[in-house]
Amino acid sequence: MVEYALFLGCNIPNRLPHLELAARKVLPHFDVKLVDIPEFGCCPEPIGIQELNRDAWMAMAAINIALAEEKELDIIALCNGCFETLRTVNTELKHNGHLEKINTILSKIGKEVKGTQQVKHILEVLYNDIGVEKIKSNVQKELKGLKIAVHYGCHVLRPSAILKTDDPFQPTSLDTLVNALGAESIPYLRKMLYSLFTKNSIYEKCFIPYLRKML
Repeated sequence: MVEYALFLGCNIPNRLPHLELAARKVLPHFDVKLVDIPEFGCCPEPIGIQELNRDAWMAMAAINIALAEEKELDIIALCNGCFETLRTVNTELKHNGHLEKINTILSKIGKEVKGTQQVKHILEVLYNDIGVEKIKSNVQKELKGLKIAVHYGCHVLRPSAILKTDDPFQPTSLDTLVNALGAESIPYLRKMLYSLFTKNSIYEKCFIPYLRKML
C-alpha cells in the first residue's frame, strides 16, 4: 500500500467535488491510500499571487510541503493549478537556492522544509505508478462507443522543465488512459489551447467566445 497526502486545494471541494469522490473511490482499488492533512491551506494559485509577491507565494506553498514532510508523505494533487504551484516550489526549494530564505519565513510559525518529499499529479500516479495495463485489466465496465475530447490544461504540462509530466506540446498520457477504459480519445483542433480559467473574471468578454470556439 502506497500512501499519499491528498491535496485538494480550494477548487476541488468547492467546485469539483466529483473529482475528489472519484479519486477516493478508485485509488484504493490500486493499493493507494489517501491521507488527509486538515492543516493544508491554499496552494496558492500559480499565476496571480506569484506576480504580486513571489516570496509570499513560495512561503504559502512551502507550508503545505512542510506539513506533508512531517508525515513523511509525498503529495498527490488533483487540481492542475495546485500541482503546478506545489511541484514548482518544491523544485525551487530543492535546487535553486531559495530554501534558506523561505525557511526563515516559515520559522516564524515553527515550520521547515527539508526537501525530502515529492509532489505528484494524479495523472502521473495513474499513468506512471499504477500503469496503463493494470488499469485496463481492472476495468469493470468498458466505455465502448464513447468519444472523449480530453483537455490537459497548461498547468499540468508547463513549465515542462520543472513539471516533467509529459510532452508539453504533444502529450499522450491522458489520451492513453481514456483509451484503456474502452473509450476513444479523439483529436481536435484546439486541444492544446489555454483554457483562460484564471482570467475568466477579468476578461469575460474574451473568455466566453474563446471557450465557445474550443467547445
